Amino acid sequence: MFNGYFFETFGEKILSNKFKIGEKILILIDPPFGGLIECLANSLQQITRNYLNDHQIHWALFFPYFNEHWITRTFVEQKFKPADFMVTYRNHTKFASHKKHQSPIRIFTDLNLLNFVGIDPANYKWCSECSRTTFANNRHCFECDDCPGRDATKGLRHCTRCDRCVKSTWNHCEKCSTCHHYNNYD
Repeated sequence: MFNGYFFETFGEKILSNKFKIGEKILILIDPPFGGLIECLANSLQQITRNYLNDHQIHWALFFPYFNEHWITRTFVEQKFKPADFMVTYRNHTKFASHKKHQSPIRIFTDLNLLNFVGIDPANYKWCSECSRTTFANNRHCFECDDCPGRDATKGLRHCTRCDRCVKSTWNHCEKCSTCHHYNNYD
């Protein structure tokens, strides 16, 4: 997945034959989170170029929300946006739904986020400004024109000096010219 190389001679043939079946294809990608995002993007571009030129392709990448900056910067052609849905894994010790801490895994996709509908009204709501489902505690930011919260547990607020939404516990630091968790150590 990360190097675009087929280790078995028949692997490339199998992939090519699978893609010949339909015109519309949704590719689900659930890679190891420690892999380089740039390598993954390069492999996906290679697959698209070599096998999927005649298809309508959509992507869904499962990755931690705190990598959003790198994902949107790297997958420029796909125009990935994060869907506000927590992904849990039944057989994973850290990302199982029964754990005290919530899963950081989200779906980054080029699909229309309007098509993602909240299943649990206690945890999700509809944002009419964004025209999509978002976390229940997520507030729409009119300056960013987005519901910026990716973590369902923390609220955000807009910092006019940084021109972005930041955690509500952060303050703008004149010394750093950015927002961060302020401390009195200096």
